[in-house]
Order: sequence, then C-alpha cells, then structure tokens
Amino acid sequence: MVNQIHIMSRASCLLLSVVLLGGVSVAVAEPLISQVSLLEGERIDQGSRIKILGSGFGSKANASPVLVDYVDQAFEYGKRVEPNSGLGEMSRIPMGLTGDPDAIWATSTSSFLYSTETTTRHQNSSALYFLEGEKAWVGRPVAYGGAAGWDTPVDIPQLYVSWWYKNRYHSTYYWRFSPDSQTGEFEVGEELVIEGLTGDKSRGVYAGVDEDGLHNAALYSHRNANDLRGVAIKGVSSGATTIFPSESRGGSGYGYEMPGSKLARIWDDPDGIDGIRSSVALHDAYAESARMYYRLGLESNEWVHLEYEIDTEKGLLRIRENGKIMGEEYFSPDAIYKGKYSPTLALLGTDGKQLKLQQSWISEIYVDNSLQRVAIGNASNYSDVTHHEMQRPVEWSNTDIEIAVNLGSLSFDEELYVYVFDIDGVVNNKGFPLCTGDECPIPPSRIQLLVD
Repeated sequence: MVNQIHIMSRASCLLLSVVLLGGVSVAVAEPLISQVSLLEGERIDQGSRIKILGSGFGSKANASPVLVDYVDQAFEYGKRVEPNSGLGEMSRIPMGLTGDPDAIWATSTSSFLYSTETTTRHQNSSALYFLEGEKAWVGRPVAYGGAAGWDTPVDIPQLYVSWWYKNRYHSTYYWRFSPDSQTGEFEVGEELVIEGLTGDKSRGVYAGVDEDGLHNAALYSHRNANDLRGVAIKGVSSGATTIFPSESRGGSGYGYEMPGSKLARIWDDPDGIDGIRSSVALHDAYAESARMYYRLGLESNEWVHLEYEIDTEKGLLRIRENGKIMGEEYFSPDAIYKGKYSPTLALLGTDGKQLKLQQSWISEIYVDNSLQRVAIGNASNYSDVTHHEMQRPVEWSNTDIEIAVNLGSLSFDEELYVYVFDIDGVVNNKGFPLCTGDECPIPPSRIQLLVD
C-alpha cells in the first residue's frame, strides 16, 4: 500500500464560530473531522472499530467512559463485564452495597428490574431495565465511586449522562385522583374524554385504580388542575364517568395529586447537604441557583434519548432531549464541594409519589466524567439531528479517536454522520459522513524508517 501524507495548515483544521458574551466576541473552536476509517472487516456493523482523524478533539484522561451499561453487557472504563448474565426474568440487579462482586451499580430499588423478554429498543440489544411504579431507580456507578458509590475521585468538575427512556403512560401528564360521583367501571388502557374541553386538552388514557383506590390516568396537556377541577371524565370504551376533584389531596385523602417525578439526581456529598445538588424532573431541572423549565415529550410507548451535562468549574447545566437543548443555565461555581468529592449519578429512573401504576423502560446508560464524546446521527448538520446514538471510545487524543460502533436503532437506509464533542461540549455542527462497505478508506499504515 502506498502511504499518503497529507499536510494541512492549522487554519484549515480549525472551524471558528463567534459567541457574544457581554458584548465581547470570543472565538470558539469546533472539533474538525478530516477522515473516518474502518479498521477491520468489510463493512461497518455493530461493534466495528473505526478511527476518526481530525483536530480539536482535546486530550482525555481516560479514553473510555466511566460506564456504558448496555444491560446485557457493560463496559467500565473500557473493560467488558456481564453483571446481569445469571439473572432470571424480572430479577433485581446486583448491588455494590450488598457486597456483590459483579455489581456495576451501588444501589437500586426492588422495582428496578432486569428483563430479556420485553421487546428491546433495537435488534442489537437483548435486554433492558423494567421500572415498575413511582420509585424505580438505580444509582452510583461502582467504577466511579466504589461499592457504596460515594468514593469518587476528587474535584473532577464534569459529569455527562445519557440514557434512553420509555414510559407506558405519558409521565409529564400523569395524575392520581379520587373518584367522585362515579358511574360504571373504567377499563385499563382505554381512551378518556374530558368533557367541555377541546383538542389535546380533551384527551387522556386510563391506567387503572391503585391500592389507595385512586384513579391513575394520563390527562394530556394538563400540568396543573386549572381546567380540570369539577369536570367530568368519561371512558370512551366503558362509558364510565367520574368527576375530577376540586381540591388537591391532603390529610383527608380526598383530591388529586399533580404530575411530578425526578428522572435523575446528581450529588457529590453522600448526605446531599454540601456541594452540588442537581436533578432532572419531568418539568424542570436545577443545579444550585440554576433552574430551567421545559416540557419533555415523553409520549406513550415511544423511546426518548435524554442527556445531562454539568460542569461545576464553569457553573454550567445543560439538558437535551433527542439531541435538542431543552435548557441551559449557569450557577455559581462556589457551590462545589472542593477537596472531597466529584459529582456522580446518585439516581436514574423514576422517583416520585404519583406514578403508582406507571411502567417504564431504560436502555443504554452512558456515564462519564467528561463532556467529550462521540455520536452518530441522522442528519448532516447537528442542529438538524433528531436521532443519534452514543459511541464507545476506546482510544482518544487531540487528533485521533478510535470507537467501537454502536448503531443502536440507526439504519444505513439513511445517511449517517459522525460528531465529536470537545471538553466544553462543543460539537462539529457539520457532520462527517459515515462510510459503508467499500467506500470506507483504509487508514494509513505506520511508516518505518530504516537507517543503514
């Protein structure tokens, strides 16, 4: 093979965008991808190794992420493990706190379960996590914090978390409420009509009656009770009716409980008193003084890709849904717990009080202490990407990244593009086309110098 050496000027390797901060122009460099090469085999497939060449990737202390949990297998700092291999259907997963040597998570609730019989998100996966009810979560990667999960490295400012989530009923609009003047019996899963309202506000779906005798239902577009109090709700199939309560549920036990649940919690102090206290909820996220409000699109029985980014040194908090920034806020870096801990994923799943009959699923959890990462997406510009899959880096330098490909549910029936995020979470907005088969270039071999 003839070795070709391409020399590019520094200027041609750097893409600059201008950000205005307080009237001052600051040049922000995007990573630049110059080549993507298949390292082995004849075509790119799940697990294939590809090399990404370019510039502006930055150095990375650990090339591999802290934890990539594919459920049927996992990678801790790049080392492959199978913590769930011996589990039966709907089993509780191993925990570091109980001394299980195979555990990759320090703790979990009894309703956070392992499943191989549920339909997975894509054909490249054989298992997922099943979450039942309002308190079903896992927490604290053992690889980052030891068996208890809190023995983290000291003063590492960044944390990045990515996970795929699906709920049976739209959690953003999930209500519990007492029956009132009820006629007939509702059917689980039936459509509801909210009388006197139009459009989405007139629709809902019935989840059932819980152990407290309360109705559980997703009432679309209703995040508060303003349009619901005293209104009749009717089952489309059953014909049953009930009146929505006029007051919130208090000491009497009668009334309604509004939607509200945490999906993730990030702490550094085990007691949750000092340092960073941050969470991602259905309607908002916060870290110290930074708080943002949004509306997650958690449609029933549809997978959604959620991402959490925090940089305590810069005081940055950023939330993404399916690649789109839902919110970005800043807080004072003075809040960090210096000299003791680093932020870790304390909780991931559902943690609330009103999702009594909810069923949820989680697949492909990715945790790292750096915002640097690689993704493959379905559009040539990152701003247009609606579906992207996180890749698993195995080597990383400022100019050279090697990844083990994770296609997820992406398909080569559509054009795919590679994206690299640097240490600040800045991505190359112009994606680099992902080659397939014969069109993949072979990376240049090493040049040996023979001196006589």
